[in-house]
Amino acid sequence: MPLLAEKESSVPIASLLSELQVTRFYGSLELKFEAGHVVLIRKTETLKPNSERRNNRGTGDGHTQ
Repeated sequence: MPLLAEKESSVPIASLLSELQVTRFYGSLELKFEAGHVVLIRKTETLKPNSERRNNRGTGDGHTQ
């Protein structure tokens, strides 16, 4: 069963989720419901430092040359 019928929302949730996957979104998506209907969608994007400047072991100095 779909989360929300497209006709019930100006922002189709399935399309939004697909777009976030394609763009490799890093963050969180919050859906607020009232009386069984989505009334608020909050998207919070998290920015990560450039991986070229710092490796996953923390030995990078974080500066570019």
